Amino acid sequence: MFVQESEWIRDVLESHVGIVESALDIGSGDKRYLQKPAIKFLRDYLMGSGVNISTLDVDPGAEPMFICDIAEDMHPDLQLPGSRIVIMY
Repeated sequence: MFVQESEWIRDVLESHVGIVESALDIGSGDKRYLQKPAIKFLRDYLMGSGVNISTLDVDPGAEPMFICDIAEDMHPDLQLPGSRIVIMY
């Protein structure tokens, strides 16, 4: 994701203030991922707007809220929170 894309997403979200309460960040355990300017910009904006961000990663060492490989492990008993936004990189 480029910075311009995250700015566009921010502009769209600003028109929906109060509607977005939660987001699911997939692959969020990678420290390099979290430091990418566009991801950092978007996450900072969402958290500053009061959005609750849940994290999902295949690496348990990353300490995500949910450990799962979405390409292989999705199953009916996986209880992911309902989210209006899914962040993937």
